[in-house]
Amino acid sequence: MKDTEIIFLEQIRQEQKLGSEIAALHFVLKEYQTLREEEVLISKAIKKHEEENIGLHERLRWSTRTSEQNTITILDILNTILLKNNITECVPVDVIESPVIATSKKQMKEKLAYFKQQKDDRKNKNKD
Repeated sequence: MKDTEIIFLEQIRQEQKLGSEIAALHFVLKEYQTLREEEVLISKAIKKHEEENIGLHERLRWSTRTSEQNTITILDILNTILLKNNITECVPVDVIESPVIATSKKQMKEKLAYFKQQKDDRKNKNKD
């Protein structure tokens, strides 16, 4: 062994209060083995995460892009209606909510609840 390695083992022996350099060497080997086992566990966890969330990023990207396009379209439509009808006043939804908007919110809530239930059912099915 090189002098630097012997000095390193001596430092480990002293820090860990071990009886000999051989004990220090066993300590280093055990730490290395533990590190390798942790790396394997981390790799397995990452692989499982990737398998469970396959396509998630692509779906999020698509959803974001679609939402942005829909928002722009809706703003253009509303702007056209406002200009054509010479509407200059704004009535915030939290002040007075149109029945159409209330119905739309209710339908969206029901739709989201339905999709959440489907997701929960898939998770429960995969557990069995």
